[in-house]
Amino acid sequence: MKLPGQNYYSGDLALYHVKSGSVATPRIYKGGKTSNSSRPVHDYWRRWAQSGDMVCTGGMMTGEVCGWKVTATQATKRYTEGTTARNVVIARKSSGSCTVKGDSGGPVYTVDGSGRAYAKGIVSGGGGGGSDNSGGLFDQCELIFTDIGLASNALPGTVAWY
Repeated sequence: MKLPGQNYYSGDLALYHVKSGSVATPRIYKGGKTSNSSRPVHDYWRRWAQSGDMVCTGGMMTGEVCGWKVTATQATKRYTEGTTARNVVIARKSSGSCTVKGDSGGPVYTVDGSGRAYAKGIVSGGGGGGSDNSGGLFDQCELIFTDIGLASNALPGTVAWY
């Protein structure tokens, strides 16, 4: 659906409520799904995703997965259960872990040479990789995400960063 006052679809977004007394910090977990190690979010990406951009994901089920290459922007994706995501970004890779159920809502980001993360989006879905959820030449992994620019424009507040 379109958000009030907008004439375009804003991908797949949600707000999280941080309970009183709790603190949210601009950090992204790195490593496997049980890792306690994290990296600071240095900033958010100041332009829309473009074909060829390289990104990483941080999913609750798969942990940090890098090597994704953006292949389409402003795409429409129909999920197998029948829902449709509009104005999303598609990325692919042909080796390593694919996203799985439970990774949705996780961060999409780019890491610079100093190890700092730049927020690029929010995981909406994906898959591929066959029964072992690992990409290959004939069964690539697919990532579907909402660009951070849409989130920044659509929702109140700003992206937190150091």
